Amino acid sequence: MTNTKNHKFDFQNKESVSGILIIIYFLFLPLLPVVSIVSFILLAIYFFFTGSFKSSLTRIKKDWGLKIFLLYFLLHVFGMFYSSNIHYGFLDLQTKLTFLLFPLVLSGMFFDESLFIRIKNYFIIICSITFIILLITSLYQYIQSSDSGSFFYIKLSHGYHPTYLSIYFCLALLFVLEKIFKYPSEYPKLILILLSLFLFTGILFLSARTSTIVTIFCIVFFPIFILGKKLFTNRIWFLHGLIVLISTSMFFGFLHLNNRFNQVEEAIVANENSIPADTITQEAPNSTNIRFHLWKNAVQLIGRNPLFGVGTGDIKEELVSIYTENNYEYGIKERISPHNQFLHTGVILGITGMVLLAIYFLFPLYFSFKEKDWLYFFFLIIVLLNAMTESILERQAGILFFTAFNTCFYLRLRFRNSIN
Repeated sequence: MTNTKNHKFDFQNKESVSGILIIIYFLFLPLLPVVSIVSFILLAIYFFFTGSFKSSLTRIKKDWGLKIFLLYFLLHVFGMFYSSNIHYGFLDLQTKLTFLLFPLVLSGMFFDESLFIRIKNYFIIICSITFIILLITSLYQYIQSSDSGSFFYIKLSHGYHPTYLSIYFCLALLFVLEKIFKYPSEYPKLILILLSLFLFTGILFLSARTSTIVTIFCIVFFPIFILGKKLFTNRIWFLHGLIVLISTSMFFGFLHLNNRFNQVEEAIVANENSIPADTITQEAPNSTNIRFHLWKNAVQLIGRNPLFGVGTGDIKEELVSIYTENNYEYGIKERISPHNQFLHTGVILGITGMVLLAIYFLFPLYFSFKEKDWLYFFFLIIVLLNAMTESILERQAGILFFTAFNTCFYLRLRFRNSIN
């Protein structure tokens, strides 16, 4: 570990510039990710020219967690050596480039608590503003069409994927809950409670099923982990119970407006009735039964290429091939991914990739649990659970979000330990 005092001294004059650029990155991430990308490019250029890259390499050499983060990207590079579709492979590497760059660049920054507080505050603000803009846009569409569906799911997200926006809002909600329960005397509780319910409303309207359930899980358990026994030694348990009661009531009430969970029940019933393979194409596709078929095909494809997968560039062709073999017309037409990050990685990189991805999550999960960094722990839980129903680390919206926050959380925890 690099000496903390020297490290802080080296970057003292650069802290304001780098801090501004990283705050700009998070500030524009939900609405204008292109600005986030530009800000990170400027940050990378800045650190390369200021000589901080050497300090980053020194830190990476001494830290197993950072090595794991980089190795996940390098394994995708390795997957290019046995890929036929080099063009698609390079596009995939380009999309995943921040898996490499964020650890390299950000390990040269000094993450003090004040910077991280600013990041959290600005992210709460931008997520709230994002939901307001989406509501206003949907209201305009509703006035034009009188379609109440304008306020739900894809029609509300207006070109953004509802799952990723929901994940953004969920993390912002965690930041608000941290203020309510960890720092109860520093912030006005009523405003924060209303803000948390506002963000939860955004998640309900976006109607991404997994994200909604994960958010409720966080609302119930995150304060318990933060406070521990203190939750039951003062009246704050009443506040926690009130927020849980209101949130769950909102959830069940919202089901009467837009219930996407009935698709899950229908798909389970259809699966229990053992629909023959040759009638799959007759089944009306929805986001639940589609996933069942995608997962079955992905598992079959992994079984044929168990060790290293089909390669970084060949996933589309190989999936279409097995969809064709199994007469899954929707998969053939849409050339759709497995919608499960572990299966997606397994198709590309085999069991080797799946194991490394598991380590990618489990190492910081264990580390954050051990150090009682519950914010980082629940951030990882949010991404991990959503990765079960979405290839969350394949789209730019998920990659930019995860690689940035994961690296920041990890480095903040490592710096905190070095200081202590």
